[in-house]
Amino acid sequence: MSNVSASYTARGTPSWMAQEIICSGRYSFASDIWAVGCVIIEMVTGKVPWEELGLREPMALMMNIATAVQGPKIPIECMSDDLIDLTSKCLSMKPEDRPSASKLLKHPFLTKNLESKQKQNNVTETLQEFSDYEHTLTAEVVQHNIHINVQ
Repeated sequence: MSNVSASYTARGTPSWMAQEIICSGRYSFASDIWAVGCVIIEMVTGKVPWEELGLREPMALMMNIATAVQGPKIPIECMSDDLIDLTSKCLSMKPEDRPSASKLLKHPFLTKNLESKQKQNNVTETLQEFSDYEHTLTAEVVQHNIHINVQ
């Protein structure tokens, strides 16, 4: 299937479908960003987006999404402000208002956590270097039969 024909083929699970896919059958990178927002909701709550509606039939859910004026409920009670902002941007009803993937990667929620992870990696590397140094020093002490009395 070519890229052009694929962009006119509506496929997916209704709970993660953007409104424009249901209404026009067209999807784009913005539709994928919508799905990212839906996945965030699922990861935070353990429930699929739109769960609060109690709709079990896919067609009923699709009708609701097609006529919705806002996206699925964002569980703000268990999210940081940065994650709420990121999710809200992903779930903008207008596809043109959703950020690109490269913009998402620059969002404070991700950059702060990436910086924190980098700091954690730096600490881990420092501890590993210290451990390597300690083993080297211990080996030299043993090799040279140096006795150190610690009192």
